[in-house]
Amino acid sequence: MRDSTSIFDRPIGESSTSRSAATAAHLASRKRASAVDSSGPENIPWFWQADQASVELRRKIEQAASLKVPILIVGETGSGKDLVARALHEARRKHFGLTKPEAPFVPVNVNTIPENLAESCLFGHERGAFTSARERQSGKFEQAQRGSLLLDEIQSLSLGVQAKLLRVLQDRLFERLGGRSQVETHCQIICASNQPLEVLVEKKTFRLDLYYRLNAFPIYLQPLREKQGLLDDIAQELLEQVQEKYSLKRKSIHPEVVYHLEKYDWPGNYRELEFSLLSAHLKSNTHEITADDLSPQIKGEFQNFIDSGYWGRNVSH
Repeated sequence: MRDSTSIFDRPIGESSTSRSAATAAHLASRKRASAVDSSGPENIPWFWQADQASVELRRKIEQAASLKVPILIVGETGSGKDLVARALHEARRKHFGLTKPEAPFVPVNVNTIPENLAESCLFGHERGAFTSARERQSGKFEQAQRGSLLLDEIQSLSLGVQAKLLRVLQDRLFERLGGRSQVETHCQIICASNQPLEVLVEKKTFRLDLYYRLNAFPIYLQPLREKQGLLDDIAQELLEQVQEKYSLKRKSIHPEVVYHLEKYDWPGNYRELEFSLLSAHLKSNTHEITADDLSPQIKGEFQNFIDSGYWGRNVSH
């Protein structure tokens, strides 16, 4: 039975003039929601912003809830691909009225799997498939049945395993390593990459036919440096999350801090901002985070120090 309740508790469209008020209201609603569920979009710090990229992201997640095609998420390191994948999973789970035990979320960082174990990890193996295989072991695809399987850093898969993944996407069937019987999979496949896959196709490190399959419904995440004008709201939201996560006292952000946040390039995106706010909070001795609590790198002082040549001159001696 389909659950008619959406994961979104506010209209998709929202005027920029009401952004700050809406963000403040959402901070209160997220505190209530976090006590019940910490895997939904409430934990995406830019999710409720009124800029076009955030609005489009909300539309795509709602649209993807009922789709049976693989989802591809592309974004720089630290841009929140895992959070968006979890929001996609929650939207799908609630759309079909499934409980969490019925529809698990199974994340896999492909880059951490040794190449010779990738097939066994993803598809499982039968007893005797290799020397240490003493019993049948289910793989990630079986563990994610009726739920969602996140293949993070999909670009790290070898060409051989890419071919096996292509077959799963085409037929929804796979074989355990060392097995002969086919297993049918009924999970939503979500792939994430921090590199544009078309570039890897040109380099011949990623299969073109697999790229076509994955690119049916792509979601591109905007880097933090392109969220100019929204850093104040995003930082406030992320600071709330940091304070809840680490059980810290509530502090506010001085306007001068926002000035530095807007100027910084944020190569590590939201993950870098999160730990920068945590560091500033721990350094602050008052009820407010000030520019003095920010790292020299964010204030541009570290780069100025390097550009001055002082460090290089001292090293040469």
